[in-house]
Amino acid sequence: MGERPRRNHSGLFKAKVAMDALRDGQTIAEVAQRHDVHPN
Repeated sequence: MGERPRRNHSGLFKAKVAMDALRDGQTIAEVAQRHDVHPN
């Protein structure tokens, strides 16, 4: 199984993920899964 190439995310994408993480009281794992990123 091959590894996925490293992705570079724009500042706008990071801001959207951060705002999504702050609202609704969801876990980090749920937010990461929804945005297809690693929870770390």
